[in-house]
Amino acid sequence: MVNKQELIQLVNQYPTNDHHKQQILAFLHENEDFWTKGNIAGQITAACWVVNKTLTKALMTHHKKLDRWLQIGGHLEAEDENIVDSCIRELKEESGLTQFNLLQPEVFDLDVHHIPASAKGVPAHIHYDIRMLFEADEQETIQFDQDESNNIVWMNLAEIEALNDESISRMVRKTNLLS
Repeated sequence: MVNKQELIQLVNQYPTNDHHKQQILAFLHENEDFWTKGNIAGQITAACWVVNKTLTKALMTHHKKLDRWLQIGGHLEAEDENIVDSCIRELKEESGLTQFNLLQPEVFDLDVHHIPASAKGVPAHIHYDIRMLFEADEQETIQFDQDESNNIVWMNLAEIEALNDESISRMVRKTNLLS
């Protein structure tokens, strides 16, 4: 299971002291159950910002339930030892990719966002997203989970920016600074 103190330390090392960082740290300090769906207030979630080798595209999923283009990610699981393990599991499960690398051990981005109530009766809640940076080969065949996604594609960064989602546009801007 992901160690709470290690997670706090990882988030504390994030260089920007913005409201997302403060909200995530407060949530971690206030909640022993910070990762299970049993915490109806919210959960820490793992996200993967996956770029191609030339840093011109990112892997995006059209989320079935939210009907939005997003980065790959999801909930922590009991078998995950750390946030990177969670990201790797989610990336494999959701995309079918097997050939990828973590580009930096530090957090790439943090985000806090509202998840609306579901038709299945799950109440509205908050996701406290810890986003890690990965690189993958865009030539590898994608095999996505059709229960979770309508599609998973490599999108040009300009296309992603055109989605007008600040949470994702922020990662595009950070990616542009890497090249």
